[in-house]
Amino acid sequence: MAGALFALGDHGETMRTMPQEPPKATPEVQALLDQARQAMRSGKMAPAAALYDQALARARELGDRKGEVDALRGRGNVHVG
Repeated sequence: MAGALFALGDHGETMRTMPQEPPKATPEVQALLDQARQAMRSGKMAPAAALYDQALARARELGDRKGEVDALRGRGNVHVG
């Protein structure tokens, strides 16, 4: 389970793991990713590739690492599919 470690106290007491939410793409990038996935499901690979490229560019502009990863993965799926 993913989590962050937090030290309890200043005297080297026990450390425990706190649960964290998984990272999410920004809403703007997520909207482009959703459109790209819909295009792929419809068999429209060229528009899907263009939407993944747009999502990738915007994710990089925003510093959205999760969106960047999802866009790259989607772009790869377009080439495989």
